[in-house]
Amino acid sequence: MAIKISGKSSRGKTGTRGRMPSKTSINLVPVNENRVRPALAIPGVLIVILLASLFSKFAVYDRLTQMSRAEAEVARLRSQLEQLTESMGDYTDGEDTYAHYTINGMSAEELALVDRVAVLDLVKSVLPLSQSARNWSLTGNVLTIEMTESSL
Repeated sequence: MAIKISGKSSRGKTGTRGRMPSKTSINLVPVNENRVRPALAIPGVLIVILLASLFSKFAVYDRLTQMSRAEAEVARLRSQLEQLTESMGDYTDGEDTYAHYTINGMSAEELALVDRVAVLDLVKSVLPLSQSARNWSLTGNVLTIEMTESSL
């Protein structure tokens, strides 16, 4: 398709440089049209899809899986914490017992009793090597020992 342009050149008369050519028509038909060939486009599109899939797997799917595992671990630890908190509900009883025996909370009767650690040290020092204590109990200030002796 060609369009004819009519009219004179805006330059007017020829100057010292000579006559300038003027174009009187414009060609609107494309000469070299760059069309995409399917033989090249299909592999290119497939490569782009493959790269997008790999990116989404490593950047999105693996991250979501990792987050899911972490959330499951947090839920497990929270339930464990709740169980431990519930089991410590009777902590005040244990605290009272501990305070009774460690922070000068013993009664006068309990303080008058013989120290069990001292009794055990005494039994170990007095007991001959050939004898062994099978069972012993300390009730009040009375020590009862069941002893055995090995002999040939």
